[in-house]
Amino acid sequence: MTNEEVSYTTVDDIDDDPSVEIEGHLIIDESNEYVTEELFRYAVYRGCSDIHLKPGSPPKLRIHGELLPIQGLRKLTSGDTDLIRQDVMSDADQGAFVNRIYDHVFAYDLLNVA
Repeated sequence: MTNEEVSYTTVDDIDDDPSVEIEGHLIIDESNEYVTEELFRYAVYRGCSDIHLKPGSPPKLRIHGELLPIQGLRKLTSGDTDLIRQDVMSDADQGAFVNRIYDHVFAYDLLNVA
């Protein structure tokens, strides 16, 4: 992977329709919110082993050991990561996550996908 300059879309750069569709997956909807299930479906489609979500960066996929940002997506806000966390974590996982200082590893089943 080269060290190319990568530009990301920010909330301020978005015009009237902020939705983002990548390879048939509507990852950001018309209200400018990430669509968690579609983000995860896209990750499976790309063959990633895990997803990294961090405020201030776009979502990143680990593919064949390399951590790659999803091109064309805006940086995540802390609100985005909170909503995604609430969508995918059980109550027990959320409790464990809020009491941690660092990252939290957990699994999520996507019905009929992965």
